[in-house]
Order: sequence, then C-alpha cells, then structure tokens
Amino acid sequence: MSFDHAPSPDQSESEKIQKTETSKRLLMALESTRLNFSKIEVIGEDNLKEIPEGARVVIAVDHLNNLSIPTAALEMGRRLPIQISNQSTQFSWKENPGGRVGVVVGGEENFKGIDYDAATNEPRSFNPENFDDMLKPLEEGYAIIVAAHNPVNTNELPEKAGYGAAYLAGIADAYILPVSINIKAEVHTMEGKAGLLKNVKAAIDMMKNRPEAEVTIGKPHKLGEEKDIQQFHFLFMKRKETGRLSTEEMEEFKRLRASLNEASNKIMQELAEMLPEEKRGAWSNQETEEGQPNTS
Repeated sequence: MSFDHAPSPDQSESEKIQKTETSKRLLMALESTRLNFSKIEVIGEDNLKEIPEGARVVIAVDHLNNLSIPTAALEMGRRLPIQISNQSTQFSWKENPGGRVGVVVGGEENFKGIDYDAATNEPRSFNPENFDDMLKPLEEGYAIIVAAHNPVNTNELPEKAGYGAAYLAGIADAYILPVSINIKAEVHTMEGKAGLLKNVKAAIDMMKNRPEAEVTIGKPHKLGEEKDIQQFHFLFMKRKETGRLSTEEMEEFKRLRASLNEASNKIMQELAEMLPEEKRGAWSNQETEEGQPNTS
C-alpha cells in the first residue's frame, strides 16, 4: 500500500451517495438483543435531523459491556443504514466462537474487523489500515458504528480514549454521532473463547431480570481536525513502509498524534455527559478545562 494521503471523499459528490438501508439480515439478528431488556428508551432522536443530507456518519459508542454495541446497532440500525466495526477474532470459530456466531447470523458483509490478539484478548496496536474497508460503505451511505474506547468490564468509562472513531471520521470527512448506552443494571461479560460459558450464563441472567436501557443520541458534528488526521495517516504509513521519518516529519507526527488524541478525548467527554455520573469514570464532572480525564 502506498503512503499517499488517506482518501478524502469529495463532498461535492455527496448527492451521488446511494440511498440505502441496514441489511434486513442484520436487523433480524440484532432483534435477539431486545430479549435482554424490559424496555429500551431512545433519547435525542431529533438530533438525527441535524445530519446534512448525503453526509457520511461515524457513530461513536461507549463499550462498557458486551451489550453496548449490539444495543446501539439494534436501535440505530432502524434509524440509519449501518455497518459495525468489530473484533477481528470474531471472524474465527477457533478464536472467538461466540462472536463468530453473531457475525455469521448477522451477515459477514455487515462487519469490519479491528485487529485483536486472540491469545491476550486485547486489541493490537492502532492500525490505520483497519479502516480502509470502512471507506467504501461510508461512501455508499452506511453509517459505521465504532467503539470510542477499548472494551471494559467495569460499567464505567476507562481513562484512555480509542483513536478509531475520530480517525475514521477524519479520513472520511464524516460527521461524528455520539451514542451512549445506559443499561440500568450491572452487566459483567467477557470476550473471546474463555468467556463463552460465562457469557451464556450472563445472558440467561439478563433475560431473567430484563432491566431497562437507555440509548441516548447526541448531536452530530465535525471534529475540526480532519486535515490533521489525514496528514497523520500519510506520515504513519510513510514511517511504517520506509521505517523512518525526517526530524521535521517526526515532530509533525507527534503534533498530529496529539491532535488525534484530543479529538478522541472530545468524543469521550461527550459520551460521559450522556451517561449517569457513576458510569463516567475518569470523565466525571471534575474533568479539566482541556477536556482530559480526571485522574486525581
């Protein structure tokens, strides 16, 4: 792959974006998620009217448990045409049989993998190439659901934001649509093969208790760092393919990485403000003026 600048779709072509809809197969698969809840309330639906016609959209979602992403997809898929970014291990029966079932039932073409290490069940280092396959669906009119941070099992936001949602919005010149998921019960789940049996037990317990859930849709917006993120892509790929950057380029790369981190932090702060105080973690109301997490 060349380290040319990341593709930057021409907004003048926006009227050519196909009118499309969420795959019926995916919607049917997601319906099983509804069985976990007695009620799902959707808040902020009017904010969807603020998305310009033909605009590309990245839906940034919290990932406090295994139900966060499917619950977001369940409700957003009925309001916008969606596809979902997911863990690469979920494409393998051996590495993640539970996740693989979901991908097969929902239709493999509706999922875009993010690099995961099957042995540690942790995301690998940030890889911009993971997002290349998401550009075409965005151009076709699909919104892509991306977790705003690495999955946690603590029912509160982690201190560190993920780069994925901000990066994808930047290289695709897309709007960010923050969506928070508040399940009104503690949900403890595990990813991967090791957690399969525990996940089954957790799912049964959920279906017995069936708590309520809230899906809150925030206001769509541009990040304002799109050009920085596109230049970050260029330098990232150059360093990966040539193994070096000039001193000036390295300084610029560090500045651009800080810009990407700032954009990612803004998304986390937005999600925190949409969640109950007890689920905000380091992003509570005591955050610093710069929008950084509160680590005191």
